[in-house]
Amino acid sequence: MTKFTHSETTVAPEYSIVIPVYGNEESIDSLFVALNAICLELYHETEVIFVNDASPDNSSVAIANRALTAKFRVRLLSHSRNFGAFAAIRTGLRVAEGKFIGVISADLQEPPELLIAFFEKLRGNSADIIFGSRSTRNDPLRTIFFAKCYWLMYRKFVNSEVPKNGIDVFACTSQVAKIINRLNETNTSLIGMLFWIGFRREFLPYDRLPRPFGKSSWTFRMKFQYMLNSVYAFSDLPIRIIRTIGFVGATFSLFLSSVVLLALMSGQIQVPGYVPTIIAILFGNSAILIALGILGSYIWRIYENSQGRPFAITYNESKGVDN
Repeated sequence: MTKFTHSETTVAPEYSIVIPVYGNEESIDSLFVALNAICLELYHETEVIFVNDASPDNSSVAIANRALTAKFRVRLLSHSRNFGAFAAIRTGLRVAEGKFIGVISADLQEPPELLIAFFEKLRGNSADIIFGSRSTRNDPLRTIFFAKCYWLMYRKFVNSEVPKNGIDVFACTSQVAKIINRLNETNTSLIGMLFWIGFRREFLPYDRLPRPFGKSSWTFRMKFQYMLNSVYAFSDLPIRIIRTIGFVGATFSLFLSSVVLLALMSGQIQVPGYVPTIIAILFGNSAILIALGILGSYIWRIYENSQGRPFAITYNESKGVDN
C-alpha cells in the first residue's frame, strides 16, 4: 500500500471523507471542485482519503495532480490489487483521523453536498451513524428493477431496518469506525455490519443523480456475490429454508404414504415393491433435508463464533468505545 499526502497544516482534522476509487479518472476534476466547495462550508480542518482499488486508469495521477492545489488535506492510498469498493472503504475508515467520517462515491451519483448535512447531524450529537437513503434513482430500468428486488428480499429476510431503496453512502463517528475496524471479517457486507453494531442511526433522503462520466464497474456478478455475502454473513435464512422444506416434505410424505397404502389395500397397485420404494423415497428425501437443516444450524453457530464478533458493544459517551 502506498500513500501520498498533501497538507498545508499539521492540525488534526475534524472531518475525514473516504472515497473509494476505481475507473473514475474522468470524474476527478469535477469531484475536486465539489469537495473544495464543501470543505469551505465545513469551517473545520478536513482530510479527504482516496483509496485507489487498483484502478485500471490514471485515477491516481489525476488525484495527485489536483491535490497540489486542493483546499483540503489529501491522502491517497493504493491497494495492491482490486479488493472491491467495500474493502476500500474499510481501508479509509482504518486510517481516518477525523472525529467525524463521511463516505461517498467518486462517480458523483450521490450529491457531495450530503456530506455537509451528515456532519451537521453528527456534530449535533443526534446520531452516531447517518445513512443516505435513496428517494429516487436515475438509473436504467433494469438496474432499478433488480435493485428493488434485492432490497425487498434483504428487508424481508435479513434486516427490516434497511430503507426500501437501499443505502450507498453514510457517515459515522470515529467511535463507530473503531468498532467496524475491529470486525476483521472478509466476504461480508459493510452495510450489514453497520446495522449489526447498533448505535443511534438517522436517515437522510436524497435523489440519486445520473452518472455524469463513464459507466459503472459494479457488474451483475459482483452484485450477486454481494447479495450472497449479505445473506450468509448475517442470516441463517438458507439453512432455515432447507429445514422448513424438510419438515413440510415429511408431513406431505405421511399424507402420500397413506394414499399409497390405501391404494395397495384396495388392490389398485399391482406392481411388486412399488409401495415400499415410494415410501422410502418420500421419507428418505425429507429426512435428508431435515438432517441437513439440523447440521447446518450447528455449522452456522460455529461460523458465528469464528467471526469473533463481540457478544455486546459498550461505550462511554464522553470517552469513546470501551475495550
